[in-house]
Amino acid sequence: MTEMTGSDGMVARFGGDEFAVIANGFSSETEVGPAVAAFLRQLSRPFTLMGREVTVTANVGIAVYPKHSTTASELLLDASAAMMFSKVAGRSQFRFFDPIMHRQSEERLTLESELRRGIDRDELLLHYQPQVDIRTGRIVGLEALVRWLHPTRGLVPPGQFIPIAEQTGLIVPLGEWVLRRACMDLKRMEKMGIDSVRVGVNVSPHQFERDIVGAMRQALTDSGVTPHLIDVEITESTLINDPERVIEDLTQLKALGIHISLDDFGTGFSSLSYLKRFPADTLKVDRSFVIELAENPKDEAIANAIIALAHSMGMTALAEGVEEMAQYEVLRLADCDVVQGYLFSTAMSFDDVVVHLQRGTLLLPENAEAAAH
Repeated sequence: MTEMTGSDGMVARFGGDEFAVIANGFSSETEVGPAVAAFLRQLSRPFTLMGREVTVTANVGIAVYPKHSTTASELLLDASAAMMFSKVAGRSQFRFFDPIMHRQSEERLTLESELRRGIDRDELLLHYQPQVDIRTGRIVGLEALVRWLHPTRGLVPPGQFIPIAEQTGLIVPLGEWVLRRACMDLKRMEKMGIDSVRVGVNVSPHQFERDIVGAMRQALTDSGVTPHLIDVEITESTLINDPERVIEDLTQLKALGIHISLDDFGTGFSSLSYLKRFPADTLKVDRSFVIELAENPKDEAIANAIIALAHSMGMTALAEGVEEMAQYEVLRLADCDVVQGYLFSTAMSFDDVVVHLQRGTLLLPENAEAAAH
């Protein structure tokens, strides 16, 4: 372990992947943040283990004596609460403790328990956001987006329960439910004569730690859906911990006839050496590059590069988060293939999507508002 500059102390393993660090020697609290940030940067540097490139990341919660507490047990509880909030912020983040965290943690535990019951009680539902051919306006795909209809809270925003599901492992049964329901909905569409639209399902890195190939085979068998109509969407972060195993699993999914999309490309630890071995059909331009696409030349350059890279490798380029006409124009001129976002349509219920598909609705920017309603 790399020592934090200007500090001394000790490290203890609490169990699993949790460690506690007692760091002394800081003259003020303001020195702690930069030291932790430097430690996280050092820790995340790739290294080779048994012939494989491995990257380790960590999240840190910080409690300061005597500001936050004067006893060891309470300091540990405070630091643990802060660590949970750092995980919500993403990988390689740190957070200082704030007393409000304990109350929010209790609320999160309550929501976790209710989500667990909600999955068992079938309180979830799927909405679908159209993916549109940029040249014709024809709906060529749908992204399945999970919603939670709580019996008393009403419709719970995904931003409130998806992070909890990721942190607690509930994302695995949640993800399997989404996969099964999407396959069932696709089969319903096939029976209605709608058999040319692919449905994208987001798959969490945690699902690859289980038997994702077995889960997919089971969902296909139970539903009887045609495999090429399923699009498995994964993010770059899925590749970080065990890229060899993930690529092997994706290769097996590809052999089943499943379509593969790489989401959030360019926002994480991009590796072109992995990309060339990655059995992807679609490369998605992340919404973070689309938001200021018409105002920021750097974002435009990045989007153009991703689109060109996708085409040069025989992939489809799909841009998400398209909300303004100016963004659409930049993407059209860059020869992007497919676009998705509020400019064309919000996420719709299954019944509403079916109406659009049966009518052959064209979702073009000039009539996007009418089409979405």
